[in-house]
Amino acid sequence: MSERSPRRDSRTVPDTTIDGILHAAATAWPERTAIRTQDADISFAELDSTATRCAGIIASKLGAWHAVGVVTTLSVEFAAVFYGIARSGNTIVTINPLLRDAAFEHILRSAEVRMVFVPRSLVDRFSALARNIPQLLRIIALDPEDDSAPRLAGFLRDGADRTPGAPDPGPGSLACLQFTSGTTGAPKAVMLSHRNLVSNAAQVAWAHALTEETRILNHLPCYHLMHLNSAIYAGARQTLCHATDSVAALELANSEGAHRFYSLPVHLATLAARDEELPALETVTAILSGGSALPAAAARTLSERLRVPVLQGYGLAEAAPLTHSDSLTSPKPGSVGYPLAGTECRVVSLDDGSEVLPGQKGELCIRGPQRMLGYLADPDSGALTGDGWLRTGDVGYVDADGALYLVDRIKDVFKCDNELVAPAELEGVLAAHPAVAECVVVDIPHQFSGAVPYALVRIDPEFDAISPARLTEFANEQLSAYQHIRFLDVVDRIPREANGKISRRAIRERLLSAHVPSR
Repeated sequence: MSERSPRRDSRTVPDTTIDGILHAAATAWPERTAIRTQDADISFAELDSTATRCAGIIASKLGAWHAVGVVTTLSVEFAAVFYGIARSGNTIVTINPLLRDAAFEHILRSAEVRMVFVPRSLVDRFSALARNIPQLLRIIALDPEDDSAPRLAGFLRDGADRTPGAPDPGPGSLACLQFTSGTTGAPKAVMLSHRNLVSNAAQVAWAHALTEETRILNHLPCYHLMHLNSAIYAGARQTLCHATDSVAALELANSEGAHRFYSLPVHLATLAARDEELPALETVTAILSGGSALPAAAARTLSERLRVPVLQGYGLAEAAPLTHSDSLTSPKPGSVGYPLAGTECRVVSLDDGSEVLPGQKGELCIRGPQRMLGYLADPDSGALTGDGWLRTGDVGYVDADGALYLVDRIKDVFKCDNELVAPAELEGVLAAHPAVAECVVVDIPHQFSGAVPYALVRIDPEFDAISPARLTEFANEQLSAYQHIRFLDVVDRIPREANGKISRRAIRERLLSAHVPSR
C-alpha cells in the first residue's frame, strides 16, 4: 500500500488510493465508530480489517485488474466490499439497486464484471442474468443470511488469513466505474481514478466542515460514494437511516446527536410542506441536500421551521461527484454554492464557447482534481476539452460573488426522486404499444420529486381509441417507480421545429406556459 498519513489538517490531498483513506482513519482512530446502523456499530479498525479480508479473497479468486461489481445498499457491508475491491487491485463497479434488469445487464456486460456483490433481494435477478453472461463467475449475497447464494460472512471467513497479494494500483490508476445516463438514454461508464475519489473525499470534508468529532446522519435510499468517502476521510461517525418517514429521521438525528443531516430534495420538500409541527433539532447545525434541485422556497421554509441552514450542492458522476457547495455560514437559497477547494468553474456561451460575464447564462464547465479520466469505450465523447475542462451539459450562471445558479439543461436526462431518467428509454417503452404511432417524453418540475415525466402520444388512426390511463398503465408496468409517467396527453400531432426535429426543450416550455399543475 501507499504511504498514508493519519492526520490531514492542511488542504493537501494525500497521494494515496481510495482504500488508503480508510487505513489512515483506522490508524488515527481505531476504536472510534465509523458506521452505525440499527443493528450494530463498526469501528474504523474493524472496517479496515474487513476490507482487507475481502481484498484477500477477491485477489485469490480473480487476481487483479478485473471489474468487480457491488450494489450500493445503505449498509456496512457495502462499505467493506467497496474498499475491499479497491484494495484487491481490481476496479469497483457501483450498481444502483433501483435499476431494471436491462440496465443491470448493460452494466455487467459493458464493464465485463467478473464477480458481483448484491443484496439477497436481487440474487435471483442477477442469477438469471448471469446465465447469459459468461464472464460473470460469481454472485455473493451482501446480506447476513441467504440460502440461494454464497454469503458475505462465509466469503470473508475464506479470506481470514489471506493478504491481498495484489500490486498497489497507484493513485492515478482506474479505481471505479460509475454508470450514468447520457442524452440517448444508454448508460455510460464514468472512469474515476483513485486520485479523483480521494480528492473529492477531501474537498467535501473541507466544504462541509467534517472532522473526527462530527456525527452524520445519512437519510438516503442508497449509499453514495460522496457520503461514504468524505466521512471516512474526516474520521466522522456515520449513522445510516432507512426510515421512510422524514420526521422519524429527524428524531433519529436528535437521538444520535448528529451535526450534519444529509437527505434528498424529495424528503426535504415533503417535510417543508407538512402541516404538523416538526421536531426541534437539538444538535444538527446544517441540513445538506443534493442529487437534484431543491426549490428555493422549500429550502427557506424548512430552514425557518427547523432553525438551521438548508444547503444545496452541485455535482455529477463525471466529477466524483461534487464540484460546488453552498456556504455553511451564509447560504444563498436557490444557489448550489461555490466551487470546492481546487475546483475551477467557468460558464461559456452556448453559441461560440467563449466565457460569459457574471449573471449571463451559458454551459457550466468544471476543472479540478475530481474530474473523471473519461468514459469507458467512448473516449471521443466531447465531454472533455483539450485543456482539461469538463463540459457538464448544464446551463447556469454565476453571480458577482461566484455562487452558481442552475437554470436549465442541455442534456435531455433529468432527475426524479434523485434518480436519473432518460426520456428516450421511456419513449421506447411507450412506442412498443401497437396503438402508439409516435411519442415524446419531457420533464416537468414537481414540488417533491424535482421533476417527473410527461408524455405526449399520437395514436395510430387504424386503432380504436385508447385512454391515456391505459397507456400510462402499460408503460409504468415496465418501468421503475422513479421512471413512472405522471402525465400523459393524447395529441393529434407531436410538436416539431421548422427543421422537422422534435425539441424536448420547446415542448417543455409550451407545457410550462400552459400552467401544468405540479402534483
